[in-house]
Amino acid sequence: MASLKRSKATRRLSATATGLIALFITTSVAADAYLDALKAEARSEKQLTLPKPADADRANLRTDDQVQMEEWLKQEFMGTYVFYQKLSDSKKSAVHRLYRAGAPIEELRTRINELLKQ
Repeated sequence: MASLKRSKATRRLSATATGLIALFITTSVAADAYLDALKAEARSEKQLTLPKPADADRANLRTDDQVQMEEWLKQEFMGTYVFYQKLSDSKKSAVHRLYRAGAPIEELRTRINELLKQ
């Protein structure tokens, strides 16, 4: 009786292991096919056009409207906007001056972080 139970348990374990191996092989083959497609695309002679960053044209926008800057932050960089909202009005003005000077988003984020720590 014990050998019969052991036999069933061994068969279940064997079936489970076989299933896992098959799943791994299938996943591995699919991943390889995907990587091959990416490599082929990279080798192709097509010219790729990358999307412009969200703030690429913003450097030319010299607005005195702080509300417009805040709306831009809210629409494009919600996380930054959340931290910006925690600043006092005078600190928000300092960020806006930096924005008007054409600072990239990375610089604005750094300044907001610094101002939050003060």
